[in-house]
Amino acid sequence: MRILNALVIMIALLALSHRLGAADRAPWPPPLTLKDAIAVAENFVKTNRTDLPGYYLSSMRVHTDSDGRYHWDAQWLRTNTPPGTALAQAFSITVRVHMNQTFTVIPGK
Repeated sequence: MRILNALVIMIALLALSHRLGAADRAPWPPPLTLKDAIAVAENFVKTNRTDLPGYYLSSMRVHTDSDGRYHWDAQWLRTNTPPGTALAQAFSITVRVHMNQTFTVIPGK
């Protein structure tokens, strides 16, 4: 009987901690859609880079910062990488798109 009581208490505590954690997280889905985030990132690259034809959009991922706010990270990789060079070093462009449609370039990511 003690084991059963302990199990019930553990389940109740897990459910409570899950509920408390959910209140701290940002609501899903993010307010800025994937399509809109790609448009913001592409607009940045078009207006600030002239050598984009040598790159391709490799990934677009949604993340949260330490305060629970969403942002999108768009990463372009170069298509003509010299042998033995890591793609993520000097051959990528990463643009962080915030939910208010502003952006930041993330060096070395």
